Amino acid sequence: MKKHFKTIAIALLATVSTLSTFAADRNPDKEKGFDVGMYFDHHSGKIKTFVEKEAGQNLQISFQDEQGNELQRTQMSKKEIKGKVYFDVNNLPNGTYQVKVTQGNKETVQTIHISRPKPVQVVEFL
Repeated sequence: MKKHFKTIAIALLATVSTLSTFAADRNPDKEKGFDVGMYFDHHSGKIKTFVEKEAGQNLQISFQDEQGNELQRTQMSKKEIKGKVYFDVNNLPNGTYQVKVTQGNKETVQTIHISRPKPVQVVEFL
């Protein structure tokens, strides 16, 4: 009897979790927009940004300094669904920067802090 109870409980739990996942995926209020991924490539000194979106709307990607000045801007057309943008930060001064991705009224902002260690004096006794 205990074995049957465990089997029924596991089956019921699996059904409930499957149904809740299905309901979340089919929610008409959930608006799909875009996905953004980024990382810093130490070898090239560039921030590599990758974007996937649905066709049908333009998308803007901008790189801004602390004051909101746009240092670089790229746009993906309505037809594009995947894109990549590289931001070269080798010659930028230390500070806080932002990568903004905007599509219609949806916006994602990633704050980036750039700092380089001060040179250290090395003294060797030979």
